[in-house]
Amino acid sequence: MPFWEKLLFPALAGLVVGPIIHFWAREAKGHGVPEIMEALVVRGGRIRARLTVLQMLVSAICIGSGSSVGREGPIVMIGSSAGSMVGQLLRVPQERLRTFVGCGAAAGIAATFNAPIAGVLFAVEILLSDFRLERFSPIVLSSVTATTVARKYLGDFPALKAPSYSLVSLHEYSFYLLLGVIAGLIGVLFIEVLYRSEDLFARLPLPEYLHPFIGGLIMGGFLVGVPYVFGVGYGTVRSTRPF
Repeated sequence: MPFWEKLLFPALAGLVVGPIIHFWAREAKGHGVPEIMEALVVRGGRIRARLTVLQMLVSAICIGSGSSVGREGPIVMIGSSAGSMVGQLLRVPQERLRTFVGCGAAAGIAATFNAPIAGVLFAVEILLSDFRLERFSPIVLSSVTATTVARKYLGDFPALKAPSYSLVSLHEYSFYLLLGVIAGLIGVLFIEVLYRSEDLFARLPLPEYLHPFIGGLIMGGFLVGVPYVFGVGYGTVRSTRPF
């Protein structure tokens, strides 16, 4: 791709996404999971129906334009809002509505990553913090159904496949220990940089709906020099060749 396309595509996507989120779907601003947890605790699982469609549109534009965003947060928000929409249409009680939200989130995670067990555990442990049978059973059913449908159309393969390896010597455990410490420190650094960057953008003397445009320009600058950060990055993670 020419360098100007790498530079401008994420910026143009931000120019489209910014006004959509600012004027029509404020809930879509953020990381996805915290917003759903807030809806469950504060509003009993009530999420605006239009968020489902707008979140799908916004996610498709961001990921399709090369923005380095994952699909975990968007799919949780899409699935949860879809479950909430169905529950509200059926006029279910608030407690049952929370279960509908959990079913949608579990189905989204399970279908996207071909991981039905992870979808169930994510919904009951992270979102609902409730393992009662009346919640657990429908969430399992939703997760399994979503996985079945996804495998029918997308195939049965893991989203991220770990390479084969074997333990040659017990001394290797010391390196695994060191790797764990380094990975933990990098995780802390990532969180700090992420939230400090968000605070920096919040202080910009520009309208809020232009912030994604500025972020897209910065992202485009990275793409020119480091094209491997294009998109969600799963292809880069799975690749075995050096960069």
